[in-house]
Amino acid sequence: MLPPELLAPTLLPGAAMAVMIAAPMAWIVARRLRAVHDLSARLEHALHHDLLTGVRTRASFHEAVAALKGQPCAVIVADIDHFKGFNDCHGHFAGDQALRQFATILASNCRGTDLVARFGGEELVIALPGAGADEGLAVAERLAARVRESPVYVGA
Repeated sequence: MLPPELLAPTLLPGAAMAVMIAAPMAWIVARRLRAVHDLSARLEHALHHDLLTGVRTRASFHEAVAALKGQPCAVIVADIDHFKGFNDCHGHFAGDQALRQFATILASNCRGTDLVARFGGEELVIALPGAGADEGLAVAERLAARVRESPVYVGA
């Protein structure tokens, strides 16, 4: 398009200018894309995990169990005895702390393949893929012992 006598003197400066403009724009676009990706990952996590306890939600649990496609699985239902009384006596902040601690103990004492979910209130459900009834009972007893060994401290 340019006459040959203008092409040579303008090609190198034009290319340099294009690079000088494109590089910062690419960096800005990359930062924005990374921010969108990070936000998307956080939203995906929030969709599948309970915000208070960090374990799976009921819907996420059902999805994960459906993906097991008939594989044998032991199921443990766990809840905190007299939780309403604890909440009434010590307040919701302490109740939330107890729920977080309960969920953490259960999740940290299960295998990575086990599914731990909050079903509602203080009720949590654990699915142990590949486990039978005897193994499920042994895990439930071990988890109960760990929970009993872990008092909840409120204030001083």
